[in-house]
Amino acid sequence: MEDISIHSEQYLKMTVEIEGIPEPKVQFYKDGKEVKQSERVKIVKEGEKHSLVMEKSSLVDTGTFIYQTCSKNDHRNLDFKYSGKL
Repeated sequence: MEDISIHSEQYLKMTVEIEGIPEPKVQFYKDGKEVKQSERVKIVKEGEKHSLVMEKSSLVDTGTFIYQTCSKNDHRNLDFKYSGKL
């Protein structure tokens, strides 16, 4: 698990690179719940790179994030632990 620690209100981007045929399904989870896009949280795909982006992180974002990918032949998880600071 990779620990990420930044100050509140800072830009946060977690990126993973994945490839596969057929293209794998990619999802991000925070504390066991799927992350949905919002005005503040974006899920971006650029080629084989998938990113979870927060323009201004906040203390409510503190938690464990899991990137999960599933395809016909593979299933992977990658964990990030984010700790916000004032």
